[in-house]
Amino acid sequence: MVSERFFETLGVQPALGRTFHADEHVAGRDRVVILSHAFWRTRFGGDPSVVGRTITLDNESCVVVGVMPPHVDYPSRKQIWIPKVFGESERRARMQTYYQVIARLKPGATIEQARAELSDIADRLATALPRTNKDVGIVLDPVFTRVTGSVRPILLLILGAVGCVLVIACANAANLLLARAAARQPEMAVRTALGAGRVDLLRLTLTESAVLTVCAATVGVVVSYWAVAALVRLAPADIPRLDEIGLNAQVLAFAVAIASATALLCGVAPAVQFWTRSIDARLWAGGRSCNRRGRAFPIGAGRRSDSAGGPPARAATAC
Repeated sequence: MVSERFFETLGVQPALGRTFHADEHVAGRDRVVILSHAFWRTRFGGDPSVVGRTITLDNESCVVVGVMPPHVDYPSRKQIWIPKVFGESERRARMQTYYQVIARLKPGATIEQARAELSDIADRLATALPRTNKDVGIVLDPVFTRVTGSVRPILLLILGAVGCVLVIACANAANLLLARAAARQPEMAVRTALGAGRVDLLRLTLTESAVLTVCAATVGVVVSYWAVAALVRLAPADIPRLDEIGLNAQVLAFAVAIASATALLCGVAPAVQFWTRSIDARLWAGGRSCNRRGRAFPIGAGRRSDSAGGPPARAATAC
């Protein structure tokens, strides 16, 4: 049961139909209801013609005037909203302090200022009406605190764990690419000797890393689509807004951003590694060698005779 301007205060609009009118909070009017999105999908099969239909609620006929979008879940896990009609006895009863009030801060106002103002109101009521309002205060919390409740620290912990796994995976991928780049030093030296510049090498490494990250991101999105559905089915029912968990445009944009950053870093790092070594060093690192009497000599390198002053020996030509 909600009073007037409840949905306007929340700042939400129905996905179908309308919200409550002011005159529908008066006794004697026909009862109207607004359905939650989950209730509309499960009990009415998502039928858009449900608006205007008459349903039975507590043995009374009610007319459906609207359906809320999926993200509207306040108070948590409610399926139907109906107008609250205050009777005269309820308006006069000062001992009923179990109502929850929702308000919207004015532009520029802070929650601390609102707490101070409400605390002053509670103190004045306690002074004017000590029999009913003594030791009665007001607790003011943000809506997201009431929605997430004790689940928020757990969700933040899960987010941190997922972030650590992401960093570890990116670090492992970068190390593998750097190890592969070290083994490709001779190839890059040959490319440089044939006229490839730094921009050409950078373009090559970026293209290779981009292909790798695009394939990995695509596989990750496909796997996550099925994994999220399985996790939602296994998750506890008290997690707020559980039915909204899934892949959306923000998740895909995050995946694209992470993939782009990974491709850039993993492509630039090997190119910088190639630039910092000379062509001779890269060719020498990849040259073949033969073993003569237990000693290795790179092919093409000469060795002087053991006798002092002797002529240099011929370069090794076979292994």
